[in-house]
Amino acid sequence: RITYYRTGPASYTDEFGIVKLVGANTPRFDHDPTTRESKGLLLEESRTNKVNYSQTLETGWTANNAATRGTRVTNASLPDGSVGNLWEVIETSSNSMHLVYQQMTGSDSPNSTACTISAFAKPGLNRYHFVLTEGNTLSATACFNVQTGTVVSTTGTGSPTATISGPYGDGWYRCSMTYTTAATQNYINIQFGVGNNSGSVSYAGDGSSSIAVWGVQHELGSFATSFIPTNGGAVTRGNDLCQITGQEFSDFYNQTEGTI
Repeated sequence: RITYYRTGPASYTDEFGIVKLVGANTPRFDHDPTTRESKGLLLEESRTNKVNYSQTLETGWTANNAATRGTRVTNASLPDGSVGNLWEVIETSSNSMHLVYQQMTGSDSPNSTACTISAFAKPGLNRYHFVLTEGNTLSATACFNVQTGTVVSTTGTGSPTATISGPYGDGWYRCSMTYTTAATQNYINIQFGVGNNSGSVSYAGDGSSSIAVWGVQHELGSFATSFIPTNGGAVTRGNDLCQITGQEFSDFYNQTEGTI
């Protein structure tokens, strides 16, 4: 009775807390990641994940001088239910923020626009605080505890707000920060990394502690939408369209006493 359309890849959360990745024109029946209760058919507006290589931290990403990247665990459970490399941001001994970043320019870096950066994170080696920040003009920053599933702090300009959801499968949490770009925004640095166990985002590292990260997303909008996988360039998920037409519509309800 219902015809469903959507362009582009997309995702939803299944009844086991797994982030299922699906292709175009596949309906998505979403679930609460915490209670696992069904939320029904997922209908979203069109959004674009602006980052390149959203599921790894190697190609397309750069570590600052206070961090490195690595895959300490090669048979790890990832949020999408697959088993693979567990990418971690690893702090060096420098006294600074320990981050991996990717730069956005041009139309991907608009002025005075609400933007949202999000990522899945879980404790790595010795660390359980995860940091998201826009590191160009604003330094809008959010810190999350991905052991307890709480927002620790938000700082910086651009009116940053933060949310955390989960846990998803195998203890992953999805962390997101929404901020408004500056009136003159030459570029955006999408940055994420490690906070120490006191919740500090800038500190002298120990050279080995880390945080695990997967599924990074940056989108233009005032809230995070479902994860859009990328592998080499920005990817757009079209809006969800459901239609009941023709004879199917006239048969959909009792015309004398039915309700919609």
